[in-house]
Amino acid sequence: MTFIELAQTVLKETKRPLAPTEIWQTAVEKGYDKQLESEGKTPWQTLYAQIYVSVRDNPKTPFQVTVSS
Repeated sequence: MTFIELAQTVLKETKRPLAPTEIWQTAVEKGYDKQLESEGKTPWQTLYAQIYVSVRDNPKTPFQVTVSS
């Protein structure tokens, strides 16, 4: 599983917007972190970076930026 796949899975299951740290926390609670192809020291930052790059560079990104009040 990639970080992008992990994020998509968590977001589909929760059916609400989440920050990357919330996505990561939920993934750990559900055990998805064990399925990742990466084992870095700051996986939540890697997750954030990959979502950021997807939003910035991919016009067909599955992610949307939301603004909280």
